[in-house]
Amino acid sequence: MVADPPQTALADPNVNRLKTYRYLRVGMVLLMVMLAVSILVDRVDGPAGQFQTSISDYYYTPVQSVLVGSLVAVGACLIIMRAERDVEDIFLNLAGMFAPLVAFVPIDRDGVTDGVLSSASAAEFVDNNVTTLVITGAIALVLALAVLVRSWPLLDDTWIRVRRVLGLVVAGIIVFGTWYWYETDPDSFQGTGDKVAGGHFTAAISLFVCMGIVVLWNALPHHVWVGGERRPASPVFRAIYAAIFVLMVVNGIVAVLFGFEIGPFDWKYWLLAVEVAGIALFVVFWLVQTVEIGRIPVAPAPAPAPAPAPAVSAGQRNDQV
Repeated sequence: MVADPPQTALADPNVNRLKTYRYLRVGMVLLMVMLAVSILVDRVDGPAGQFQTSISDYYYTPVQSVLVGSLVAVGACLIIMRAERDVEDIFLNLAGMFAPLVAFVPIDRDGVTDGVLSSASAAEFVDNNVTTLVITGAIALVLALAVLVRSWPLLDDTWIRVRRVLGLVVAGIIVFGTWYWYETDPDSFQGTGDKVAGGHFTAAISLFVCMGIVVLWNALPHHVWVGGERRPASPVFRAIYAAIFVLMVVNGIVAVLFGFEIGPFDWKYWLLAVEVAGIALFVVFWLVQTVEIGRIPVAPAPAPAPAPAPAVSAGQRNDQV
């Protein structure tokens, strides 16, 4: 019987942890690819036979399950993944909080072509999903507070403590603000009647703003850990991040021009194009950052300490003599 080869996980666990981190990052990109494929399949074989005017409109189409599932999964990953720097990590967490809200609260159904879900059914979905999200968010806040309290003695830098507390406070404002808005004015939150879907647009704009701040933060001068040492970040990667951020700003300006129909900016698919461009830019940033992280060598796991030699009694020493 041939013995199994030694397991890499036992030999160098740090390498496997880094691989898991990379696979998770790539998996998030694949979730966005899955959403794009679902939209294209709906364009070819769906009941409408054409693109909807925004990604949110696909909530009322057969794409709904993929749309909601992918955004919720990406949001969870953004929260779970720990960035090296607090500011970046806080805005990734906030983006992760906004992502499922964008999925759960669609815009009105007026612009949807041949949707399979009625507005009344969608309202029932929104009520259940938003209530669930708020309750889960409150539980997560309690857990986050417990973690912060437990780690408080280890945070020897005052600014680190301030950033952690501010991040938790902002998260609490989002959770309880969502609950208050939905309970006091559900029509403006959902966009029923002649009101705009305030909950969706607020979450969507906030999501893109958080993603833009994350990209900008990586474009600014900073240090990274390389081989156990802090070194300045690569100027090449910083330049790429800066270019992506500039394109994000341009994309936001175009969205404002189309949204207010300023001058010649009037096109049926402008919102869909802006959303796709915003997501694509962040996906490019995410892939480039994944490559940058992959270039950082991993310190090998420390070798286990040798087992202490067994004690020898006086009688045994005499026998040996």
